[in-house]
Amino acid sequence: VDSEAKRTDVGGGIGGLGAAGGALAALAAGAGGLAVGQQAVQAGIQREESTRRLAALSAAFGEVTQAQDAASRAAERFGLSQTEANQSFAQIYARLRPIGISLAEIETAFNGFNTAARLSGASTQEASNAWLQLSQALGSGVLRGEELNSIFEQTPSIVQAIALEMNAPIGQVRKLAEDGKITSDIVIKALRNIATQGAGQLEDAMKGPAQQIRNLQNAFQDLQNEAADTVSPAAIEATKALTAALKVSTLFLQ
Repeated sequence: VDSEAKRTDVGGGIGGLGAAGGALAALAAGAGGLAVGQQAVQAGIQREESTRRLAALSAAFGEVTQAQDAASRAAERFGLSQTEANQSFAQIYARLRPIGISLAEIETAFNGFNTAARLSGASTQEASNAWLQLSQALGSGVLRGEELNSIFEQTPSIVQAIALEMNAPIGQVRKLAEDGKITSDIVIKALRNIATQGAGQLEDAMKGPAQQIRNLQNAFQDLQNEAADTVSPAAIEATKALTAALKVSTLFLQ
């Protein structure tokens, strides 16, 4: 009887090990699937949130479609991902539209800045920093010293365009900024000139190897976004399966 009981215990133990092993195998497989899908899901979430934010901001002015179209045009023109274009356009829209600057003027400013950034060879981080300073200045109505310095360091052609617009030597621009004389109107006019006069150079700049690599990255992100709707439900089901497998493993180990 004792021998039979021992055999039963051993058999039960082996069976338990087999169940735990199966659960752990399911755990490993599920984890692999989640890892593959996680990036696509995250990209999809970021795209959706960027679209929602721009829509929420522009809905107050009855121009949701127009604002989204402007962001889409910028993405195509400057080789940005749609998520990046939505986020950057929403940033300046939130600052300028409530103070009476039109959507057309906002798009002009956005196009002028991105033209300058592309032609100056600014990195993504440098362009982001300069854009933050510029959008803050436009929102406040005046471009001042600290903001001017950041823009000068990272996108100097914008400062040069401002000097031309004000018919002032480049060396006097800092003093003009200190005196509060570089208004949003002047900056927007300068950015409009950059967008117009730099169009030909921009076309050449967009053919460079750095932009071609970025185009591939954007295409991959678009693919991730298309897959996100399919991957998200699968990821939820995989998470449920992993949770169940963990419970089985925990019960056996206890």
